[in-house]
Amino acid sequence: MNATLASPNTEIGVASTATDCRGAKEVLRIEGVSKTFATRHGSVQALSPIDLTLNEGEIVALLGPSGCGKTTLLNMIAGFEKPTTGRILMDGAPVTGPGPQRMVMFQEHTLFPWLTVIDNAMFGLRNMPLMSQRERLDRARYYLNLVGISAFEKAYIHELSGGMKQRVALARALATHPRLLLMDEPFAALDAMMREELYGKIQEVLARTGQSVLMVTHNVREAACLADRVLVLAPRPGRVVYSMSVALPRPRDLYDPPVACHAASLLSGLRQLHLLPESDSEHATPPRDLPLLSDADRHLADGI
Repeated sequence: MNATLASPNTEIGVASTATDCRGAKEVLRIEGVSKTFATRHGSVQALSPIDLTLNEGEIVALLGPSGCGKTTLLNMIAGFEKPTTGRILMDGAPVTGPGPQRMVMFQEHTLFPWLTVIDNAMFGLRNMPLMSQRERLDRARYYLNLVGISAFEKAYIHELSGGMKQRVALARALATHPRLLLMDEPFAALDAMMREELYGKIQEVLARTGQSVLMVTHNVREAACLADRVLVLAPRPGRVVYSMSVALPRPRDLYDPPVACHAASLLSGLRQLHLLPESDSEHATPPRDLPLLSDADRHLADGI
């Protein structure tokens, strides 16, 4: 476990993790990126200047309370918003708008209800003119099989459960072979059992594809379970204040003692930064021989 406090203007590099990204090619670089919104009451700075990098095959989680700019940063990386200052580079090229190199999984599945599962999975491939219809179909089927939902390829979206819809959304995003997958709390709307099932499936899928991922979450245990590196953001204005590597082998289970220990360490860091209320009766960092979350911390870890 490797945790460091970070100043807002200090670049957070890639720590040594279980998914070892040392020496891997840099996929994303953010240099001095800030965002200020104009309102009728004046200017509001949503993000102070942020610097970070993400390497090939790395999974980085942005963790923090509501209003700290996590989704704003994700939207700028996706190309939906333009930064007020700084620049965002993908493979060394400036990000000037949305593009197929960056695919987004939203909190809602955003699937098209008038299309079948297979047609939704193929949707992003329509703008690839060099692919034949057979190639598009084969690729979509490959990813539907990878996420475990190929048996429902002819179903319509209203016939699927919430977890199944998110699997289709994941298959659609991966089918375009993006350089970077951006995930904006894609499990937030799911019940606990469905989330935990998808945690295992998405680790399996990402391990097989080697996909680089930047995910937004307010769930501490989710971050410890899925990420190689966690960056904690503080609000008003949003800024990176804490970085922790999660050097654990995969696949990880949400209730594995080492995962719980990392989640507890994150909670401790959040309390030190006054991003969580102090508790006199519970301790965020467990004793070495009992790396489990307390009942109070377990409740906090499910969503800050």
